[in-house]
Amino acid sequence: MTALPSEARDWLDATGFTVKDEALWHAALTHGSMGERQDYERLEFLGDRVLGLSIADWLYAQSDAPEGKLAQRLNAIVSRAMCAQVARGIGLAPHIRISKQASSDGGRDSDNILGDVMEALLGAQFLDNGFETARDLVRLLWRPALESGAGKSKHPKSALQEWAAGNQRRPPQYELIDRSGPDHAARFTVRLARGALTVPARPVTLPPGAYFFWPIGMDLDGVPLAWATAQPVTRIADADGPIHIFAATLPGAVELAFPAGTRLSAPSRSEGGHIIADVPPAPDRLLRVTAPDGASVRLLLLDQASTRQLWVGDVDGQRRALLTAADAMFTPQGPVLRQRGQPRFDWRFLPGPAASASVKGPAPRAIAFTQSRAAGQAPPIVI
Repeated sequence: MTALPSEARDWLDATGFTVKDEALWHAALTHGSMGERQDYERLEFLGDRVLGLSIADWLYAQSDAPEGKLAQRLNAIVSRAMCAQVARGIGLAPHIRISKQASSDGGRDSDNILGDVMEALLGAQFLDNGFETARDLVRLLWRPALESGAGKSKHPKSALQEWAAGNQRRPPQYELIDRSGPDHAARFTVRLARGALTVPARPVTLPPGAYFFWPIGMDLDGVPLAWATAQPVTRIADADGPIHIFAATLPGAVELAFPAGTRLSAPSRSEGGHIIADVPPAPDRLLRVTAPDGASVRLLLLDQASTRQLWVGDVDGQRRALLTAADAMFTPQGPVLRQRGQPRFDWRFLPGPAASASVKGPAPRAIAFTQSRAAGQAPPIVI
C-alpha cells in the first residue's frame, strides 16, 4: 500500500510541497523500522544534494565572501541540526511513518530521523517537480536561517576555543553540573570552571542538538557587549537609529553584560566589573543601552518561537523586520503575506504593535499592505 494518508497529503500541500506521485512521498515519510520495501533512505541521499546545491546557489548569489566563509555557512545551514529544526518548525514529526518501538524510543523527535526525512521530502520534491521548484521551496523553508546569518560564526566550542587562544587565555575547562532526561534525549547542565573565562554567571542547560554561541566582546554600533545568552539575528534601523535583534538561547530571561558605567533602560546590577541585566524577550519592548562615552543602541530580544516567524527585508529603502506566521515576501511595492487555508493574517513590524486582518469568504492566497496604514487596520487585499 503506497497511498498517502489524507492528513499527510493535506499537510504536504499546506506546507508548500507539490505531490504528484503519491508513492514517492509515501516512501519519503517511511522509516526503515516499518520493514517496507521502500523507505526514505534513497530519497534522503538525493535530497541532501538538492539542499546543498540550493543553499550554495543562494550563498554564492548573495555574498562576496571567500570560499572558506561560504563553506562555513553552507555547513551550518545544511547541518542535521538545522534540518531537524526546519522539520520541527513545519510540524513534520506526526506524519513520519515509524514503528511503535522506534517511536517509543524517541525516534519521532530524533534530530537524525527528522533531518533525514526532511531531506527525503526535498528529494521527492525534486523528482516530482524539478530542481527549480525544489530550490524555491528550500529558500522558503530555510529563509529564517539564511536571513539570520546562521553559520557566520563558527561552532560555539571552536569559537570559544579560538577566542581564548587569541586573548592569551587558557583553554576552556567545563564542569558538569547535572544530567537529566532519558538516554535518547539527555540534557546536560554545564558551566565553565570558575575563573576560566568571562561567561554568564548562572549554569546553563543545553537541549539536545543545541547549536548556538554566546557573543563575547561584540561591538554594537559603538556599544561594547561583554556577553549575552542569546544569538545575534540581524540589525535593522529606523528614524531613531540602529536596532540589534537577538534570539534567546534559553527559556526565560536573557542575561546581558556590559562594561561598568553602561546605562540600561531595564533594571540591572553591578557584578564583577560589569553591568548585568536579566531581560525577558518581548517583541514590543526595546532595551536602550548607552555606553560610558555616550554611544547608544537599542536591543530587541525575541524568544525562539518568535524567531522562527521572523522575516527581514527592505521597506521604503530601510531594512525592516516583520514577525508573522504567514509566508512573507518583500517587494518594491511593499510586503506581501501568503497563508494557505486561513482567512486571518497576523503580523507585527519590529518594533511596533501587533496588527491583523480577516477576510470573509474563500481564503485569499496573499495579502499586500503598506506602512501607511495605522497599526491594527486591515490592509488592502490582493487575491
